[in-house]
Amino acid sequence: MAIPVQNTAHLHSAFGRMLFTSGPVSGNIMNHSNMPAASSQIERNKQFARDFFDMLNRGDTKAMLDAYAEDGCCYTMGRTLISGKFNKTQIAAAGAAIFEAFPQGVRFDIHNLTAEDDRVAIEAESFGMHVSGKLYNNKYHFFMRIRAGKLVELKEYMDTELVTEILCGGQRPQ
Repeated sequence: MAIPVQNTAHLHSAFGRMLFTSGPVSGNIMNHSNMPAASSQIERNKQFARDFFDMLNRGDTKAMLDAYAEDGCCYTMGRTLISGKFNKTQIAAAGAAIFEAFPQGVRFDIHNLTAEDDRVAIEAESFGMHVSGKLYNNKYHFFMRIRAGKLVELKEYMDTELVTEILCGGQRPQ
């Protein structure tokens, strides 16, 4: 279960005592010796996610690509013309195409962000004027896996019907 963004370390201790003791509680029965390191890593991963979306919002494809590990990949879910698994080279090409499709840029607003271990889950919404003249406003769930400060895996879930309608011009894969 993912922990919300607020620091809840004090709750773990009290909750643990309630669950694992039957009599009066004395002392801290849970080992919290690694919590500060784990907590700070989680905070760094959440900041990484925020920074990544800032790069997208600025249209900084070089910084976005540099955020990926050499073996990093992106999965765009669904069965659309732009769905699939993409390696770093393919991500570079796709990144440039995104900004061609949105000459005025595209903005992602993060609504919720939750992290645990090396994973970050992001609920977000995009806003952008597509070259077709249609407003593209999609809702997303992104899943990131981060290793040593680099993006190893990005999974993108969204309204694929909207992707087909606007980004793919109504065309579907054969």
